[in-house]
Amino acid sequence: MRHLTRASVLFLAAVGLACTGSPAAVSGVDAGTTTPSFSVVAALPPTRAGAAFQTIVTVKGGPRADVRWSVTGSLPPGVTFNVLGDGDLSIFGTPLQSGSFTFTLDAVTADGQHASTACTLVVDPIGQMLGDPAAGVDGEAYLATLDILGASHGEIRWSVASGTLPPGITLAASDIQATLSGTPVEGVYSFTLVAADDTGILAHRDFAIVVGPHLSIEPTALPDGLASFEYNVVFQATGGADLFTWTVSDSSPPGFQLTQASAANFFHGVPATPGTYSFNVTVTDSAGASAQRTVSIVVHANLQLSSAMPAAATIATGYTGSLTATGAASDLDYQWSVSAGVLPFGLSLTTAGGVATVAGVPFESGVYDFVVAVSLPTGETASQMLEISVAENPPQILTAAVPDGTWSTSYSATVTAHSAV
Repeated sequence: MRHLTRASVLFLAAVGLACTGSPAAVSGVDAGTTTPSFSVVAALPPTRAGAAFQTIVTVKGGPRADVRWSVTGSLPPGVTFNVLGDGDLSIFGTPLQSGSFTFTLDAVTADGQHASTACTLVVDPIGQMLGDPAAGVDGEAYLATLDILGASHGEIRWSVASGTLPPGITLAASDIQATLSGTPVEGVYSFTLVAADDTGILAHRDFAIVVGPHLSIEPTALPDGLASFEYNVVFQATGGADLFTWTVSDSSPPGFQLTQASAANFFHGVPATPGTYSFNVTVTDSAGASAQRTVSIVVHANLQLSSAMPAAATIATGYTGSLTATGAASDLDYQWSVSAGVLPFGLSLTTAGGVATVAGVPFESGVYDFVVAVSLPTGETASQMLEISVAENPPQILTAAVPDGTWSTSYSATVTAHSAV
């Protein structure tokens, strides 16, 4: 009797066990007596590695009791045999190695009858589950196809052995092919699919599907720009599947261009003409989902200063003048200063956004030349030279007339004057 050795475990599929043999001569039979031929009957179903296998081999035409069995040749590793109490032979186990295995089954009865049959067991590799389900997008139609490669026996039945499919996704199968389809919900889902036939498990595989958020574009609003100054903004795709393609409609500011880097899209240029530009930004992911956003860029004219600054002032008299910055966005951070010269003594510069005010009460005469400048965080600057002449403020005589006098007679009259200094 041959002792079998185990090999490293491989998942395999057996296509069948074929046995051929002939009855042996029978001795000790009286002449003229018809004796059934003594033979081995082996009918083995297909099997595959990883699935429990058992079949019963019997004898025909002779006594079943006290049959001695032996196996010569090579059974598949993981498969062995055992003689049952009624004289039958049980072959059982789990095939662990692919290949073609040839062996002979011998049966000998107590009265010397002998029969044998040669068998060949062909063990095929287990089927493979092919296909790589891609990532999904929340609320977007999803479809993945899986196929079985390998031998099968009977109807193939697909099932989810463990884990959970994404909500909204269903498994549908037809023979060696299955589909995962539907509209998934955001999340990460791990599961195991099993395909089984008449012999047991044909193929199995673990999967994980990541369902990302719905595809969208950020930001929703764009900052203003200035004519002749470099403008940059980054559009960012959130959600969706990797590998994005970006496009911008023709109504974007002239001279602007896209520089694409996967999920980010750099939109930049130097606007030449002030105005408001509305255009569409579209992104498409590798799954075919797309998102579009309509945005606007307001391009302001170059920064300019307009003056409402009186050129003349008078000592001790209230004075107010102003400068207004135009051409830039009203929400920018204006930085005002007297960049050269000095203001008349008693006057000061106060600012509020795009307006600068020079106000106060001058108290020293003279001609004062100075420069008021304004700058923006964008780097743009503007300035204007101004001149204020502060005049003296002499006393004023308030008495308009005095009474007449008489010759050689004492005279007295009062004259009233006022000075603002």
